[in-house]
Amino acid sequence: MKRIRFGSALLLLTLVLGFAFTPVPNSSAEGGAHQCNCFSPNQGYYGEIIDNACVDTTCWIEID
Repeated sequence: MKRIRFGSALLLLTLVLGFAFTPVPNSSAEGGAHQCNCFSPNQGYYGEIIDNACVDTTCWIEID
């Protein structure tokens, strides 16, 4: 009985460590979205400058 318990604990530990160190890709960066380069305070969104206006687009912001 102790061997089964030890084996299951070892298997569980291996699975947890395997999932903990698996890299998760950044979906918005890989999806072709650009970095936001403007913010519209009146509407409350980030966007990209297109034709001298801040347009609400799918983009990402960098958080330091």
